[in-house]
Amino acid sequence: MLSAPLLLVFASSALAQLAVTRTSGTLSLADDKGVQGEQCITFRNNGEIVEAACVTTAVDRQITPGTNGAGLPILFVERSFGAAQAAPLVGVDPCIGFNGTDFLATDCAKLSAATAVTLSAAGELVAGTACSTGVDGISQLTISTTGTGCTTYTSTVVQRVIDNAGTPAPATAATTTTTTATTKAKGKGRKGTAAAKAAEAASPAVASPAPAAPPATAVSTGGSANGAITRTSGTLSLADDNGVQGEQCITFRNNGEIVEAACVNTAVDRQITPGTNGAGLPVLLVERSFGAAQAAPLVGVSPCIGFNGTDFLASDCAKLTASTAVTLSAAGELVAGTACSTGVDGLSQLTVSTTGVGCTTYTSTTVQRTVDNAGTPARRAPVELGGMGTGMRMRRASRRSLVV
Repeated sequence: MLSAPLLLVFASSALAQLAVTRTSGTLSLADDKGVQGEQCITFRNNGEIVEAACVTTAVDRQITPGTNGAGLPILFVERSFGAAQAAPLVGVDPCIGFNGTDFLATDCAKLSAATAVTLSAAGELVAGTACSTGVDGISQLTISTTGTGCTTYTSTVVQRVIDNAGTPAPATAATTTTTTATTKAKGKGRKGTAAAKAAEAASPAVASPAPAAPPATAVSTGGSANGAITRTSGTLSLADDNGVQGEQCITFRNNGEIVEAACVNTAVDRQITPGTNGAGLPVLLVERSFGAAQAAPLVGVSPCIGFNGTDFLASDCAKLTASTAVTLSAAGELVAGTACSTGVDGLSQLTVSTTGVGCTTYTSTTVQRTVDNAGTPARRAPVELGGMGTGMRMRRASRRSLVV
C-alpha cells in the first residue's frame, strides 16, 4: 500500500477498489456473432470498447462481475488506465457503463441502475433498455438504445492477470466456459462512439450447452503466403519509450490499424517478427491473423507493417517496397523511407511524420510467439534482434511531434 501514491498517475487506486466487491470469477467475453478468434471484448487506453483477438491472458480483455459501494451489480474492468488518455478513470474503480449513447469504461461509483451495464441471463450486455448489438466495420462496439438486435456473449472464466492495484491477482477457479442462450437476430443498432466508458454489471454465468460453431470466416493463414516470409529473429513486443507506462505496446486492431495498448507480451496482436519477404526485403511480420469482415485485403496473405503514404498499418508483405516496408532501425525507430512513427494521438492511434521529425523510439522485448498465422503453436525463437538483450532500452528520440 505504500506504493499506491506512485500508481495513481497511471492506474486506478488500490484504495478505491475497496468499494468494489467481486462476486464471481474473472471473465473474458466473446461475441457469439463476431469474427471467429477476434471477437473478444477489449478495453482501449481511452476506455472505449472494441472487439479484438481472443487472448484471455490479456488484462485488457478481463472483467469481473461484482457490486459497487452502493450494492449495485456491475462489471468491473480489470485493466488500469492512464491520465494521458483516460484521466476520469485514474484513481477510481472502472466498470462498464452507459452514457446514453455508448457502453464504455466508467467510474463505478457514479453508476445507477439505468447506467450500469450487466450481463443478462441470456448472455446480453444490457443497461436498462439498451444493449450491445456487436461491432461496426472498425470493431467498435455498437449499441441499440431500444433493445433491438442484441447480440449475446460466451463467458469464459479466466485467471486474472493483475488487478488495478498493480499486484498479482490470486488464483481463480479452474478455467471453465459457459455459454449463453440462443443468440437473437443481430440488428444494426446505434453505433458506439468514442467517449469515456462506464462499468458493466454481470449476472452469475448460467451454464448451457456449447454453442454451434459460428460460420466459417476467412482469415490470413500461414500456407503458401507465409512460406514467402523468412523470420530472421525472435518474435518481439515493442513498447513506445515515450508512451504511457504499461499501456504503450504496439497493438494491431482487427482492421489492421496500429494503436498502443496494455503491454501483454503473450497477446498475439502485440507480436511482430523481423524477417524478409519473397523479394529479400527486410520486413516486420505481424503474427496475428485477420478476418474478411474488417480486413479483407489481409486474408490469405502474409501481413507486415507497411506505409501507405499517411499511416503505418498491417499490409500485404508481397506488395511492399523499400520505401513502404516499415522496419525497426538501429536507433529503435519504426521507419519507412523518410517517414517514422512519432507515438500516438489522444485516442492511442499511431501517428506518423512523413519527414522524419520527432520520431519516437521503442524498447524491444523478445517474447515466446503465442501462435503463428497458420494457427499452430509457434516454436521458441532464440535469436534476438540486432544482438540486443531482452527488454534492452534503446536511445530516446527527441520530443514527439504531431502528424505531418
